[in-house]
Amino acid sequence: MASYWVILVIVLVHVVLYVTDTVLKSCLHLPYLNLLEASGVTVRPLQLKWSTRALNRPFQRWGAGGGRLARLWFSAGVWVACALLVPSVLLLLHTVHSLLRPAAAEGAAATAAPPAFVLEPVLPGVNLPAEDVPYYVITLLVCSVYHECGHAVAAVREQVRVFGSGLLLVLVLPAAFVDVCSEALSALPPFRRLRVLCAGVWHNVVLCAAAAALLAALPLLTAPLYRVGQGAVVYSVHQVSIAQDGGVYSVYQVSIAQDGGVYSVYQVSIAQGGGVYSVYQVSIAQGGGVYSVYQVSIAQDGGVYSVYQDSPLHGATGLSAGDLVTAVNECPVRSRRDWLSCLARAASEPQTGYCVSTDLSATYDETIQHPYPRDDTGLVECCDASNSSSHLCFEFVGDDGTPDWTAPPFSCLPARAVLDSGPARCQTTASCGEPARCFRPALEPAVRLLSLRRRAGPAVLFLGAPGTVFADAAVSDHEPRWWPLPAAAPRRIQTLAHYVLSFSAALAVLNVVPCFALDGQWIWAALLEAALGGRVSRRRRATIERAGVLAGSALLAANVVLGLRSVFRAS
Repeated sequence: MASYWVILVIVLVHVVLYVTDTVLKSCLHLPYLNLLEASGVTVRPLQLKWSTRALNRPFQRWGAGGGRLARLWFSAGVWVACALLVPSVLLLLHTVHSLLRPAAAEGAAATAAPPAFVLEPVLPGVNLPAEDVPYYVITLLVCSVYHECGHAVAAVREQVRVFGSGLLLVLVLPAAFVDVCSEALSALPPFRRLRVLCAGVWHNVVLCAAAAALLAALPLLTAPLYRVGQGAVVYSVHQVSIAQDGGVYSVYQVSIAQDGGVYSVYQVSIAQGGGVYSVYQVSIAQGGGVYSVYQVSIAQDGGVYSVYQDSPLHGATGLSAGDLVTAVNECPVRSRRDWLSCLARAASEPQTGYCVSTDLSATYDETIQHPYPRDDTGLVECCDASNSSSHLCFEFVGDDGTPDWTAPPFSCLPARAVLDSGPARCQTTASCGEPARCFRPALEPAVRLLSLRRRAGPAVLFLGAPGTVFADAAVSDHEPRWWPLPAAAPRRIQTLAHYVLSFSAALAVLNVVPCFALDGQWIWAALLEAALGGRVSRRRRATIERAGVLAGSALLAANVVLGLRSVFRAS
């Protein structure tokens, strides 16, 4: 629901700007009119436009050079764009079919999950993570500016006047544009006209190839400065995390063990209709002990939405930027892919037990006399409040993998001592061998005790949902060889290249399909004129042109509507 509020606020801002602009213009407010003329800003419904002539001279200079090589370059763009026409239409048809198929199979109430290899709308605040918004804005600007520069340079080469260029903001989507003389462009022969019209698509294809080449060459380019294959390098840990859908559902109780005392902020929860609440404890090691954060998760419509008042991974003894994680429990980590795989494995598999020697359990056991069930979860609490900052309640697992009630069923043991006593994991006591027994943390089903091993420093103990680790710790494959190098740089370059590759390819596909107000409308008309020429009457050619544009527009509109429906249902 929060995503709808974001869109509503954006629309209201545009409405206020447009109404203010209309009122000031109707009053002939001269300072305002002079400001608009001097700045080149135009306010339209749901759109802000800025135009300038500052780039006209560079366009003239770039278009005047190159000679035959430049002519071949733009001619190649015509053939590439024409070759993309049929595959692009097929891709849009495949996308419509893929988005309709789940709904047809599961009924009108089913959610159409977006399949792979289809076009999908990307909206900030809806299906785009907040941390990726800078990549999104930069990518849109780069792709659209490069696209329009291609048009402008090609127009200059074909002696078509360029009046100006600028930027658009449609809702929150930035874009570029170039204003050329449409009469001079229409007077060109079909193939020369296609050089100008196809230049944008062609330059998007070239940008795709450049981004793909950068992704392929990145390991080689970064090899002198970064090592790979050693582990997952942490380059940031979120101090404050945000709800997955942008909404705030709860404020949480935070308890921090300090000098033997517990300091708390009272918990306040906000009920959401149909929501199911589960409360569980999240802890990490602190100076050999553990401090606890109580997290409230809300299961709603099959999803889980969480808000973290403070990330349990952040702190002096938690993960920090520059840490090299080499394992999650017994799962080795050599790359970011391994990191994600190990966390997914920890979340999907049941909590394992630990083989604890009888000497360790006898020495450190501090079980209270009368264990009691927790009011919030129903699980048994066997540790006293005075040692809850370093100890966990473990249940003794018998030979058949279930709690053995013939022996003391629970033991309050120091978590770090249990995990450091040995690497052996168990599901039954029989698998441990004498004189050890199998103890398993008494946890909720969604909670796991994780040991995040680092190359330098003790392992970080984490008690909570593995998804919290994934959400709060940003990692990279690249370990800097020298201290000043930022660990995040290769990952950020890689992310930006992925966005450029995806968005530039999408712009190429959308602009080559015959559709109103897009390049494809004029490309389609020029192609028909070049292919049919005098063999078909002008009236019949106009009919074919209109039919193609109507079909392409309908196809693109269906993709947009179905894609938005899928995105909002998923959100």
